[in-house]
Amino acid sequence: GIVISLTACALALVTIHRFTERVFGSREIARRTVLCLIVFPWSLFLMRVYTESLFLLTSVLAISRAWDGRWWQSGVWGALTTLARPNGILIGLPLALLALRDKPGARQLASRWIVLAPIPAAMVGYSAYVYTLSGDPLGWMSAQAHWGYSLGHPPWEQLLRLRTTLVNVGLYDYFFRSARAPFELMHGLAALIFLALTPLIFRRLGMALGAYVLVSLLVPLSGSAIEGLGRYAAVLFPAFMLVGSMASPRVHQAIVMVSLVFHTLFVCFFVTWKPIY
Repeated sequence: GIVISLTACALALVTIHRFTERVFGSREIARRTVLCLIVFPWSLFLMRVYTESLFLLTSVLAISRAWDGRWWQSGVWGALTTLARPNGILIGLPLALLALRDKPGARQLASRWIVLAPIPAAMVGYSAYVYTLSGDPLGWMSAQAHWGYSLGHPPWEQLLRLRTTLVNVGLYDYFFRSARAPFELMHGLAALIFLALTPLIFRRLGMALGAYVLVSLLVPLSGSAIEGLGRYAAVLFPAFMLVGSMASPRVHQAIVMVSLVFHTLFVCFFVTWKPIY
Protein backbone atom coordinates (compact mmCIF):
# COMPACT_ATOMS: atom_id res chain seq x y z
CA GLY A 1 0.00 0.00 0.00
CA ILE A 2 2.81 2.42 0.83
CA VAL A 3 4.56 1.65 -2.47
CA ILE A 4 1.37 2.16 -4.46
CA SER A 5 0.61 5.46 -2.70
CA LEU A 6 4.13 6.84 -3.13
CA THR A 7 4.27 5.84 -6.79
CA ALA A 8 0.85 7.29 -7.54
CA CYS A 9 1.75 10.47 -5.64
CA ALA A 10 4.95 10.98 -7.66
CA LEU A 11 3.14 10.37 -10.96
CA ALA A 12 0.31 12.69 -9.92
CA LEU A 13 2.73 15.53 -9.14
CA VAL A 14 4.43 15.12 -12.52
CA THR A 15 1.06 15.09 -14.28
CA ILE A 16 -0.16 18.16 -12.40
CA HIS A 17 3.08 20.00 -13.24
CA ARG A 18 2.69 19.27 -16.94
CA PHE A 19 -1.00 20.10 -17.00
CA THR A 20 -0.52 23.37 -15.13
CA GLU A 21 2.31 24.37 -17.44
CA ARG A 22 0.05 23.76 -20.46
CA VAL A 23 -2.84 25.72 -18.94
CA PHE A 24 -0.84 28.78 -17.83
CA GLY A 25 2.17 28.55 -20.14
CA SER A 26 4.51 28.99 -17.19
CA ARG A 27 6.89 26.51 -15.63
CA GLU A 28 7.18 28.71 -12.54
CA ILE A 29 3.42 28.53 -11.90
CA ALA A 30 3.58 24.77 -12.38
CA ARG A 31 6.41 24.54 -9.85
CA ARG A 32 4.51 26.64 -7.33
CA THR A 33 1.37 24.56 -7.81
CA VAL A 34 3.15 21.28 -7.09
CA LEU A 35 4.99 22.75 -4.12
CA CYS A 36 1.79 24.18 -2.59
CA LEU A 37 0.07 20.82 -2.98
CA ILE A 38 2.82 18.73 -1.44
CA VAL A 39 3.25 20.98 1.62
CA PHE A 40 -0.49 21.29 2.19
CA PRO A 41 -1.05 20.08 5.78
CA TRP A 42 -3.37 17.23 4.80
CA SER A 43 -1.23 16.07 1.88
CA LEU A 44 0.34 13.62 4.33
CA PHE A 45 -2.47 11.26 3.28
CA LEU A 46 -0.99 11.12 -0.22
CA MET A 47 1.83 9.05 1.24
CA ARG A 48 -0.22 6.74 3.45
CA VAL A 49 -2.32 3.67 2.71
CA TYR A 50 -5.32 5.76 1.66
CA THR A 51 -6.94 6.22 -1.75
CA GLU A 52 -5.93 9.89 -1.99
CA SER A 53 -2.83 9.59 -4.18
CA LEU A 54 -4.41 7.12 -6.61
CA PHE A 55 -7.56 9.25 -6.75
CA LEU A 56 -5.49 12.37 -7.41
CA LEU A 57 -3.54 10.70 -10.21
CA THR A 58 -6.56 9.32 -12.04
CA SER A 59 -8.63 12.52 -11.65
CA VAL A 60 -5.84 14.73 -13.00
CA LEU A 61 -5.34 12.40 -15.95
CA ALA A 62 -9.08 12.33 -16.66
CA ILE A 63 -9.39 16.11 -16.70
CA SER A 64 -6.10 16.78 -18.50
CA ARG A 65 -6.99 14.31 -21.27
CA ALA A 66 -10.40 15.95 -21.68
CA TRP A 67 -8.71 19.36 -21.73
CA ASP A 68 -6.56 18.13 -24.63
CA GLY A 69 -9.52 16.59 -26.46
CA ARG A 70 -8.51 12.96 -25.87
CA TRP A 71 -11.98 11.88 -24.93
CA TRP A 72 -11.71 8.10 -24.89
CA GLN A 73 -8.64 8.32 -22.62
CA SER A 74 -10.55 10.73 -20.41
CA GLY A 75 -13.39 8.24 -20.11
CA VAL A 76 -11.05 5.43 -19.08
CA TRP A 77 -9.27 7.53 -16.46
CA GLY A 78 -12.62 8.83 -15.22
CA ALA A 79 -13.80 5.25 -14.74
CA LEU A 80 -10.65 4.45 -12.76
CA THR A 81 -11.27 7.55 -10.63
CA THR A 82 -14.74 6.20 -9.86
CA LEU A 83 -13.30 2.82 -8.91
CA ALA A 84 -10.68 4.44 -6.67
CA ARG A 85 -13.40 5.91 -4.47
CA PRO A 86 -17.22 6.15 -4.85
CA ASN A 87 -17.30 9.95 -4.93
CA GLY A 88 -15.04 9.66 -7.99
CA ILE A 89 -18.29 9.58 -9.97
CA LEU A 90 -18.26 13.37 -9.55
CA ILE A 91 -15.45 13.52 -12.13
CA GLY A 92 -18.15 13.07 -14.75
CA LEU A 93 -19.39 16.63 -14.16
CA PRO A 94 -16.23 18.54 -15.22
CA LEU A 95 -15.66 16.12 -18.10
CA ALA A 96 -19.20 16.67 -19.40
CA LEU A 97 -18.72 20.45 -19.09
CA LEU A 98 -15.36 20.32 -20.85
CA ALA A 99 -17.08 18.53 -23.73
CA LEU A 100 -19.18 21.70 -24.17
CA ARG A 101 -16.24 24.09 -24.02
CA ASP A 102 -15.75 24.69 -27.77
CA LYS A 103 -19.51 24.65 -28.55
CA PRO A 104 -19.53 21.41 -30.56
CA GLY A 105 -22.36 20.29 -32.79
CA ALA A 106 -24.91 17.79 -31.54
CA ARG A 107 -23.23 14.81 -33.21
CA GLN A 108 -19.77 15.74 -31.96
CA LEU A 109 -21.07 16.35 -28.45
CA ALA A 110 -22.86 12.99 -28.45
CA SER A 111 -19.68 11.20 -29.53
CA ARG A 112 -17.76 12.83 -26.65
CA TRP A 113 -20.36 11.96 -24.05
CA ILE A 114 -20.61 8.37 -25.30
CA VAL A 115 -16.92 7.72 -24.63
CA LEU A 116 -17.47 9.02 -21.09
CA ALA A 117 -19.95 6.17 -20.51
CA PRO A 118 -17.32 4.04 -18.68
CA ILE A 119 -17.64 6.43 -15.72
CA PRO A 120 -21.24 5.59 -14.73
CA ALA A 121 -20.61 2.00 -15.88
CA ALA A 122 -17.76 1.74 -13.35
CA MET A 123 -20.11 2.91 -10.59
CA VAL A 124 -22.76 0.39 -11.60
CA GLY A 125 -20.16 -2.38 -11.78
CA TYR A 126 -18.74 -1.57 -8.37
CA SER A 127 -22.23 -1.46 -6.83
CA ALA A 128 -22.98 -4.84 -8.40
CA TYR A 129 -19.80 -6.22 -6.86
CA VAL A 130 -20.77 -4.83 -3.45
CA TYR A 131 -24.18 -6.46 -3.88
CA THR A 132 -22.53 -9.87 -4.29
CA LEU A 133 -20.72 -9.30 -1.00
CA SER A 134 -23.45 -7.76 1.13
CA GLY A 135 -26.78 -8.04 -0.64
CA ASP A 136 -26.92 -4.23 -0.76
CA PRO A 137 -25.71 -2.48 -3.94
CA LEU A 138 -25.27 0.72 -1.92
CA GLY A 139 -23.44 -1.04 0.89
CA TRP A 140 -20.47 1.27 0.32
CA MET A 141 -22.70 4.10 1.54
CA SER A 142 -24.83 2.41 4.19
CA ALA A 143 -21.66 1.06 5.85
CA GLN A 144 -20.95 4.63 6.98
CA ALA A 145 -23.73 4.21 9.54
CA HIS A 146 -21.32 2.03 11.52
CA TRP A 147 -19.50 5.26 12.46
CA GLY A 148 -22.73 7.22 12.93
CA TYR A 149 -22.11 9.07 9.67
CA SER A 150 -24.67 9.91 7.01
CA LEU A 151 -24.99 12.14 3.92
CA GLY A 152 -27.83 14.29 2.65
CA HIS A 153 -27.81 17.09 5.20
CA PRO A 154 -27.73 20.78 4.18
CA PRO A 155 -24.09 21.52 3.25
CA TRP A 156 -24.03 24.62 5.46
CA GLU A 157 -25.29 22.79 8.56
CA GLN A 158 -21.95 21.68 10.01
CA LEU A 159 -20.22 24.99 9.32
CA LEU A 160 -23.08 26.89 10.99
CA ARG A 161 -22.93 24.53 13.96
CA LEU A 162 -19.22 25.18 14.26
CA ARG A 163 -19.71 28.94 14.05
CA THR A 164 -22.56 28.91 16.59
CA THR A 165 -20.50 26.91 19.07
CA LEU A 166 -17.54 29.26 18.71
CA VAL A 167 -19.75 32.31 19.25
CA ASN A 168 -21.53 30.80 22.24
CA VAL A 169 -18.58 29.37 24.16
CA GLY A 170 -15.62 31.38 22.81
CA LEU A 171 -12.48 30.14 21.12
CA TYR A 172 -10.61 29.22 24.30
CA ASP A 173 -13.45 27.22 25.86
CA TYR A 174 -14.19 25.63 22.49
CA PHE A 175 -10.69 24.19 22.28
CA PHE A 176 -11.01 22.56 25.69
CA ARG A 177 -14.63 21.44 25.66
CA SER A 178 -13.81 18.12 23.91
CA ALA A 179 -10.86 16.25 22.45
CA ARG A 180 -12.34 16.55 18.94
CA ALA A 181 -12.99 20.28 18.99
CA PRO A 182 -9.57 21.48 17.69
CA PHE A 183 -9.67 18.95 14.85
CA GLU A 184 -13.21 19.95 13.87
CA LEU A 185 -12.07 23.56 13.74
CA MET A 186 -9.10 22.74 11.49
CA HIS A 187 -11.31 20.81 9.07
CA GLY A 188 -13.85 23.63 9.11
CA LEU A 189 -11.18 26.23 8.34
CA ALA A 190 -9.91 24.10 5.44
CA ALA A 191 -13.43 23.89 4.03
CA LEU A 192 -13.93 27.65 4.33
CA ILE A 193 -10.61 28.42 2.63
CA PHE A 194 -11.40 26.17 -0.32
CA LEU A 195 -14.94 27.51 -0.59
CA ALA A 196 -13.51 31.04 -0.68
CA LEU A 197 -11.17 30.03 -3.52
CA THR A 198 -13.95 28.45 -5.57
CA PRO A 199 -15.31 31.65 -7.22
CA LEU A 200 -11.76 32.51 -8.34
CA ILE A 201 -11.35 29.00 -9.76
CA PHE A 202 -14.50 29.58 -11.83
CA ARG A 203 -13.05 32.86 -13.07
CA ARG A 204 -9.47 31.77 -13.79
CA LEU A 205 -9.83 28.11 -14.77
CA GLY A 206 -13.34 27.95 -16.15
CA MET A 207 -16.72 26.46 -15.40
CA ALA A 208 -15.63 22.81 -15.51
CA LEU A 209 -12.86 22.97 -12.90
CA GLY A 210 -14.83 25.38 -10.74
CA ALA A 211 -17.84 23.07 -10.73
CA TYR A 212 -15.61 20.10 -9.90
CA VAL A 213 -14.17 21.82 -6.82
CA LEU A 214 -17.56 23.09 -5.68
CA VAL A 215 -19.40 19.77 -5.91
CA SER A 216 -16.43 17.93 -4.38
CA LEU A 217 -16.74 20.21 -1.33
CA LEU A 218 -20.53 20.20 -1.07
CA VAL A 219 -20.84 16.41 -0.94
CA PRO A 220 -18.68 15.90 2.19
CA LEU A 221 -20.10 19.10 3.69
CA SER A 222 -23.54 17.47 3.47
CA GLY A 223 -22.37 14.81 5.93
CA SER A 224 -23.43 14.55 9.54
CA ALA A 225 -19.91 15.47 10.72
CA ILE A 226 -17.19 17.76 9.48
CA GLU A 227 -14.50 15.10 9.70
CA GLY A 228 -12.24 14.54 6.72
CA LEU A 229 -12.75 17.85 4.91
CA GLY A 230 -9.04 18.63 4.92
CA ARG A 231 -8.21 15.23 3.45
CA TYR A 232 -10.85 15.60 0.74
CA ALA A 233 -9.52 19.06 -0.11
CA ALA A 234 -5.98 17.73 -0.57
CA VAL A 235 -6.92 16.18 -3.94
CA LEU A 236 -8.68 19.27 -5.34
CA PHE A 237 -5.77 20.21 -7.57
CA PRO A 238 -7.50 23.17 -9.36
CA ALA A 239 -7.36 25.08 -6.06
CA PHE A 240 -3.59 24.60 -5.89
CA MET A 241 -3.28 25.64 -9.54
CA LEU A 242 -5.09 28.84 -8.64
CA VAL A 243 -2.84 29.57 -5.64
CA GLY A 244 0.25 28.81 -7.70
CA SER A 245 -0.87 31.31 -10.33
CA MET A 246 -1.78 34.08 -7.91
CA ALA A 247 0.86 34.28 -5.22
CA SER A 248 3.76 36.70 -5.45
CA PRO A 249 7.16 35.13 -4.58
CA ARG A 250 7.08 36.55 -1.05
CA VAL A 251 3.48 35.50 -0.39
CA HIS A 252 4.21 32.10 -1.89
CA GLN A 253 7.15 31.62 0.48
CA ALA A 254 4.95 32.54 3.43
CA ILE A 255 2.29 30.02 2.33
CA VAL A 256 4.91 27.29 2.04
CA MET A 257 6.45 28.03 5.44
CA VAL A 258 3.12 28.15 7.29
CA SER A 259 1.90 25.03 5.50
CA LEU A 260 5.04 23.12 6.43
CA VAL A 261 4.58 23.98 10.10
CA PHE A 262 1.04 22.61 10.11
CA HIS A 263 2.05 19.68 7.89
CA THR A 264 4.61 18.65 10.51
CA LEU A 265 2.06 19.12 13.28
CA PHE A 266 -0.52 16.97 11.46
CA VAL A 267 2.02 14.20 10.90
CA CYS A 268 2.60 14.19 14.66
CA PHE A 269 -1.16 14.03 15.21
CA PHE A 270 -1.51 11.18 12.72
CA VAL A 271 1.21 8.96 14.18
CA THR A 272 -0.17 9.49 17.70
CA TRP A 273 -3.70 8.45 16.64
CA LYS A 274 -5.30 11.88 16.90
CA PRO A 275 -8.56 12.26 14.94
CA ILE A 276 -7.40 14.27 11.92
CA TYR A 277 -8.60 11.58 9.44
